[in-house]
Amino acid sequence: GITHINFVPSMFKVFLEILTPTNTKKISSLKYIFLAGEAISPILVEQFRDLNTTIMLENLYGPTEGTVYASFYSLSRWNPSHPIPIGKPLANVNLYILDHLAHLQPIGVPGELFIGGFGLARGYLNQPELTNQKLLRGVQGGGFLEKSPPGRRRQARQSISPFISPTGN
Repeated sequence: GITHINFVPSMFKVFLEILTPTNTKKISSLKYIFLAGEAISPILVEQFRDLNTTIMLENLYGPTEGTVYASFYSLSRWNPSHPIPIGKPLANVNLYILDHLAHLQPIGVPGELFIGGFGLARGYLNQPELTNQKLLRGVQGGGFLEKSPPGRRRQARQSISPFISPTGN
């Protein structure tokens, strides 16, 4: 049977609308549900939890330039009194919060999210202007860093900086 499935949260909402605690046997082979491409609503996480399944629900984040995913957070650990985080970086990926001069922000200081590492594109083919708009070269030890989408400012926390917290978030 199918063990892993990937949804954008708006499609996951439709999926949840047809599931009930009595018909979850139909998805008993599922081990993981990955949610990516949109911010996940806390209401959807709560609705899924109400089904009492053993399926792991995972929040994934990553822009196109990051070859699909850059970070993950297991929603089984999420506390409803807090926002849903984008989690920790995947292997060979780094997440940084930088200021407008591309300097690393201290913990607790807002800035812009940048992604670096092996999964990041080196540029747009034959589009140097777009490459310069979206990517920074030669910062944080060389290579490229992807600029987060406009307006997506983050606060530097242990959970999103290169210094991962003991919980890994």
